[in-house]
Amino acid sequence: MKIVDVDLGGKDISDLPKSHRFYNLINADKLQREHFDNPPLMLVFIYKKLTQKKMEGQSRAAFDISKVVRDHICAIKNPNYKRIKINPLIVGPTGVGKTYSIQLASKIVGLPYVEFKMAQVTPLPIKGNEKLPRSLERLIENTVIDEKVVKENLSILKSLDKIDEDTFNALTQSKEIRQNKEAYNEAYVATQIYLAERGIIFLDEIDKIAYTGKGNEVGTKELVQNELLDYLGGQNIRLDTDFGISKKLSGKEINTSKILFFLAGAFSDIDKISKGEEPTIDDLKKYGIKSELLGRSGEIVFFRPLTKKNYEKIINESVIENDLPLRDLIIAELQNDFPNTHISDSAVKYMATKAEESGLGARYLKSIAGTLSIKVLRNLLYTKGLDCLNDHVNIDEEFLKAVL
Repeated sequence: MKIVDVDLGGKDISDLPKSHRFYNLINADKLQREHFDNPPLMLVFIYKKLTQKKMEGQSRAAFDISKVVRDHICAIKNPNYKRIKINPLIVGPTGVGKTYSIQLASKIVGLPYVEFKMAQVTPLPIKGNEKLPRSLERLIENTVIDEKVVKENLSILKSLDKIDEDTFNALTQSKEIRQNKEAYNEAYVATQIYLAERGIIFLDEIDKIAYTGKGNEVGTKELVQNELLDYLGGQNIRLDTDFGISKKLSGKEINTSKILFFLAGAFSDIDKISKGEEPTIDDLKKYGIKSELLGRSGEIVFFRPLTKKNYEKIINESVIENDLPLRDLIIAELQNDFPNTHISDSAVKYMATKAEESGLGARYLKSIAGTLSIKVLRNLLYTKGLDCLNDHVNIDEEFLKAVL
């Protein structure tokens, strides 16, 4: 039996509750308590959510991500849950769903999440545009909570020495928790940090810090990789205004041992190094990623290049925005001006072909969708005038060639 055929306790995903308070800490998305008590069911749930009209052509990658996120959730909920913690390295060409998949997985389980680009990162203390501690700051800022969540976690925060006894007493003895503003603000930040320490960080463009022993940037890139080792190794990282950190978080420490890191990159031209279809650990070492960093990652998740058939399915079936596939979304937007609009199969095949040729992946399709309505409206108004607004508009391959 395929994993996609497994029944979720007799309930369809659309029938599941809108939200569930995960671990009494944060709101998870459409989960039931039984999922947390049943790891195989949790795995199936995440996988089905990732692949249901999403992540076209990447079923194996979706499974690997589901397994890692499931283990992360279960280890947070149950300290006795047995697992080997890994921080997967995701490899795949541009526009195949690397970022989207982790963003979606984080949303499914309701964990704090942040994306952070490594291309502009410079090591401490060298001055530069971006510093690794900023990834932790943004994860904390993305941890949105309210006073109810703060109140629920006061005892936990006190037991972990994240707030002192005076702050605890001031808040628990007040009729209104926000009455003591200074104590509340301290507890609020402490709660954010506590939850962020269980979040997910997506480090994109990890291939941009690869070095091969040549050029002026070798030392800088090696230092960034060395610095990243502390994060993947579960160290306490101190936040400081010298790193561009806000005063609110300056001086605070965040422990990275429970944070799930995903490292991702396109690794252009790695096929010139790799002998097989998928790169190996040795291939990535030759590309310029340190052995120690690969060792703390623990797994390679490979995203395959999308084919023309994949692109056609994305256009016809994959939900993009407003719960609509791209084809229906384009039609809906065009119907704002042309009530009688149709997109032919030849147009879909043409868009799929152009996407495959572009090297931009699914991003190319979104680019087409974003400009098509403007170009169609402009083209028809220029050639036919206002009378065209009542016309039947049939978008086929020839039409697209003329307007794109």
